[in-house]
Amino acid sequence: MLKKQHLLLFSSIISISLLFSGCGSKATEESTEADATITQELSEETYYVKSEVVSLQPFNNEFIFPGKAEPVQTVVITAKTSGDVKSAPFDIGDAVKAGDILMTLDDENHRLAASTAKLSLEQASIQLNTAKDDAERSRVLYENGALSKTTMDNIDNAYKQANIGYKTAKNAYDTATINLNNTTVESPIDGIVSEKNFDIGENISPGTEVYTVVNTQQINVIVGVPEQSIQGITTGQEAVLTSQYSDKRWSGTIINISPVMDPQSYTYTAKILVDNTDGSLKSGMSLDVIITTGVSLEKLAFNKLGLILESEDTYVYLNDNGKAKMVPVTVGRANDDYYEIIDGLAPGDEVITEGSAMLETGDSIQVNN
Repeated sequence: MLKKQHLLLFSSIISISLLFSGCGSKATEESTEADATITQELSEETYYVKSEVVSLQPFNNEFIFPGKAEPVQTVVITAKTSGDVKSAPFDIGDAVKAGDILMTLDDENHRLAASTAKLSLEQASIQLNTAKDDAERSRVLYENGALSKTTMDNIDNAYKQANIGYKTAKNAYDTATINLNNTTVESPIDGIVSEKNFDIGENISPGTEVYTVVNTQQINVIVGVPEQSIQGITTGQEAVLTSQYSDKRWSGTIINISPVMDPQSYTYTAKILVDNTDGSLKSGMSLDVIITTGVSLEKLAFNKLGLILESEDTYVYLNDNGKAKMVPVTVGRANDDYYEIIDGLAPGDEVITEGSAMLETGDSIQVNN
């Protein structure tokens, strides 16, 4: 320890000074005696410290589960008509609004089809009106006995056929119009483009997945809660989320818990809704989900001021009958002032909370609380 090194250095300096200030064996004896006296006095130095006996302290009952971040809404957008891609102003990572045009297809063929269908519909409409007028005039003649039933039935059938022809033409026109309108692909939601599956000029067929847009303004975090932990965890509870790759902490709310256990993982799936307007959470991120129940547990604990960190190991100094004693400890939960003791300490142990910086095992101490 640094303190001991200073002690030896100081003793050496005294010895050398006395050696050169005297002469012969007498000077050597005097320097040796002085060195021993100073060393003894320094080694018997008493250090004043403060301490606290380990005790039972209240800790919240916390559960930590691994979770996975998912967008609150994911929409896979498919092409509804065919055509060559003419333009696509948005790329992966771009923010879009509902109604933004994501892609346009070359619409020339669809315009021609719609125009042709419109002409056919107009022609069918004329034929229907003519057949209707014939049927109405013939009905008067038939009722007056001027037409036979066979002739009347033929005229009625012609009217029915004209009506079918009109409806067929109308359906063809509607389809052509829809196809023309579908040459423009819009985003159905506000979100971020997460996938883009085509190139400019590529021929797209109906049903082709062209874009995926995700809404990440909010994030769902999915966790599996083991059977032994499910009691006391309910919807509406708050959860804290952390990541090993960030110092940021997020707050969320449990919005639903599956009532049925997953037969493979033997866990109940819980979904936690987290605000993500700052975009700091990304889909697919692995998170630690901390859920605290209202139950308070009494655990043996020591004051946080007593903890000593060396590399990845944790220690405390104890008051061992007036002597400092360094012991390794394993800690668990933490509250504002105390660490839960997992291993290393027992009831009645007195942990040094102040004045331990220069201590070594075996140093004399005096508690001055």
